[in-house]
Order: sequence, then structure tokens, then C-alpha cells
Amino acid sequence: MKKIVKRKNLKCRKRERIRRSYWAVIGLVALSCGSGAKAQSTNANLGLTPLTPVVSSAPMTNSVAGNPTNTAAGSPANVSNLGNVTIVGQMNQARSQIMTSVGASDYTHTTANIQAQSQGDNAPLTQVILRSPGVAEDSAVSGNLHVRGEHANLQYRIDDILLPETLAGEFGLVLSPRYIESLQLITGSLPAEYGFRTAGIIDIQTKTGAFAPGGEVDLYGGSFNTFNPSFTYGDTDGPWDYFVEGSYESTDLGLENATNTINAFHDHSDQYKAFTYASRLLSDTTRVTFMSGASYNTYQIPNSPVGPADDPNGNPYANYMPVAPETSWTQLNENQVEDDYFAMAALQESLGNFNYQLSAFGQASGVHF
Repeated sequence: MKKIVKRKNLKCRKRERIRRSYWAVIGLVALSCGSGAKAQSTNANLGLTPLTPVVSSAPMTNSVAGNPTNTAAGSPANVSNLGNVTIVGQMNQARSQIMTSVGASDYTHTTANIQAQSQGDNAPLTQVILRSPGVAEDSAVSGNLHVRGEHANLQYRIDDILLPETLAGEFGLVLSPRYIESLQLITGSLPAEYGFRTAGIIDIQTKTGAFAPGGEVDLYGGSFNTFNPSFTYGDTDGPWDYFVEGSYESTDLGLENATNTINAFHDHSDQYKAFTYASRLLSDTTRVTFMSGASYNTYQIPNSPVGPADDPNGNPYANYMPVAPETSWTQLNENQVEDDYFAMAALQESLGNFNYQLSAFGQASGVHF
């Protein structure tokens, strides 16, 4: 009896060992599959949301103290334990979800697209917009372009802040492609929150020091005595993120050629532009942003070779005047000076599924003919 009992005990122990080994193998296989699925879901998320940086993709620095961070992305965090780039990317993505786009269609120009086009970021902003579908060119005095057959009627927005309408209603725009990270032309059935100018929305996302650190000095020139130096610089300093840009352009083709010759007559222009951007992180979910721009442009109004006007009978109107006027078109000297200045401040906060941005702006504009 004792031998039989011992054999049974040995068989039970052997079965128990086999059962444990079996469940251990199954557990290891399940863990490896779970890790693979997690990696696949992470890669899928990165493909859908390119604006969200991954902490493990680059060494992050402390946004206040400057010490390296080793906090996991899913743990509670504040400004002292997440890198600036990560927080700025998350705030930018949250801000882009504030304005709805139901029923609208869009076409996007990125920095790479702008650089690959003719003249690169030295081209006027209107030339960049003209490379979008549904946009047609017009003369400078008629607003330069039409969107979907509309006459002007465009609305400009920088970092989801609407610009004053008067900043875009003259010969030269205050805005420049040099500080554009992406430009989106939004058309279609726009929601009511976009206001009255609904032919198209020019949505501009600016470059920042967090994603475009460093500086650049550029000199561009060519035909019509065009001379165009410019500079850009961006960087971060603790919780601060800033980007500045300035340019000067001198050309003998300021507006458009009104003659049938190669060189325009009386069409010189000098244009000065500047832009500054600065933002400060107050926490992982709150930041304040300041933007300002300035533009001072002088234009010679092109002269057109036209003769004296006649009445319906073919007699010059000058015959009815006591003093004959100077009718030579070459003697005309009409000029226009435009100066625009604007400043904006915004407070953005992201509270889970609730995101908001409060903004205020001021501007001063002048047109002297």
C-alpha cells in the first residue's frame, strides 16, 4: 500500500509541474503579444497625430531647471518635469481643435512646400496662396486674387486668432511666408463662427523656437533691381519660446507694369516688414502668447501711356478749360504710403476635453496717397 501511495504522489507532483510549465509558457506568449500590440498602437497613433512629439524620440530637458527628465509620459506632470517641445506640441494640437471645420474643405502649404516653390519664402504671401486650387490671380488694385470667384472677401487668422480686416485690404500684406510653419486655405460651407468674410479662411500656424531653433540670414535679388535681405531667429529660454523675423525689399516692379515694355515706368517700391512671436508656459496645460507685426511700404503708382480724354463729339475736354492742363503721362508722380502695426495677446488652457483660448488685439493702420 505504501508503494502505491508513493507512486500516486509522484504522478501528482509530475502533473503539477507540467501544468505550471504550461501556464508559464502561455503567460510569456501573452505578454509578448501584448507588447507587440502596444507598439503597433503607438505607431498608429504617431501616424495619425504628427503634431504630438514622443518623449522617447529625443532627449528632453527640464523646461524650468534645465535638468533631464525621466518622467513617464503617462504620469502626472507639470512644467518642471516635461520638456518644452512636448508641451508646446500638445498645446498646439489642442488649439487646432478649438475651431470647428464641419462642412469645410482645406488645402495646406507646409514650410517644405513653400521652400520648394518659385522664390521660396521670398515670394509675396499672395503668390503662395495662388498655388492653391480654386484661386485666381487679379491686378494689385483689385485685391491680387479671387477665391472661388469671390472678389477678395478673405479672412486671415494667425495661430487661431482672427486678424483685423484692415490689415489685408491694401497693396501689401503685413504677413510674410518666412515665419509660416503651415498655411491652410479653408473654403466650403464654413460654420457661423468664421464671420462675414467666408470666401476663404487663410489659417496660418507660425514657426516657434521650440520646433525651429536657430537663425538664418538671407539675401535675395534679381531682375528689376530687386534687393531683398532678411533674417529669422528662434529659440527657447526656460518656459519662454520666441521667434523673430525682419525683411527689407527694394524693387522697380512694386505693383504691376502698366506699359507694353519690359520695364515698368514709375513703379518703384520699398517695403519693410517685421514680426515677433513669444509664448510662455505657465503649466503643462496653460500658456500665454504674444505676437506683433509691423509693415511700412512705399509704392509709386505706375504711369500708363494714355492720351487726353475727348467728349462724345471727338473734341478734347482740354479745349473747354481756360488753362490747358499738363496731359503728359510721363510727368505724373503719384505715390502711396502704407503703414500697419498690430499686437495680439492670447491665453490658452487645455482642461481634458475642454480647450479654450482668449485673445485680444490692437492695431494702427494708415494709407497716405
